Amino acid sequence: MNQNWKNEENQIIVKADGNDRYPVGKILRQGQSQILEFIFADGEIIEYQLKMMQYCEIKGLLKPLVQRQKQSITLGFEISWLQIRSAEIHLDQYMSQLQQLTAILPQYMLAAERLVIRPEYLLYHEAAGDWNFIYLPCRCPKSYQDLDLFCHWFRRRPGLFLQLEMMKENPDLKVTDYISAWYHHRQSRDWEIH
Repeated sequence: MNQNWKNEENQIIVKADGNDRYPVGKILRQGQSQILEFIFADGEIIEYQLKMMQYCEIKGLLKPLVQRQKQSITLGFEISWLQIRSAEIHLDQYMSQLQQLTAILPQYMLAAERLVIRPEYLLYHEAAGDWNFIYLPCRCPKSYQDLDLFCHWFRRRPGLFLQLEMMKENPDLKVTDYISAWYHHRQSRDWEIH
């Protein structure tokens, strides 16, 4: 990242779990350009996953800009052309793209649990009509997934609400469980239409 970037009042996007150990996402601005950056302590990044993200074209994932310093590593994501948007209106499109992405992540030795899923990071590319996702190859990924977001969305749709009620018995739900519930709901809905 360029040293000319100005941090606009250290704007904090999210500080996960109120725990200072986790990095804070900040937006850096220069003119029309915007970089969303995360700073990690040395050793918190899973190196092979970072290399996969840097050197492979993975549809739907933003490529990180990497800056290494003595005791830290900064991952920056160019978000100038993206809008932070509510996915609730476009839930089927968002979930479909999330499902496609999570299906291909294992091909690159990446895990769905390290995708950033939070309302502050729902990034939509208006011109392409696509959602873009951030992947943080850190050792403690749980703090970047707000799975209550899915609960909020599912409660507003009758079929998904029933799925959600059945899922409540499992305290260890993962993002892939919500994707699976949405997929099965969509399949049953398509079955009823035909």
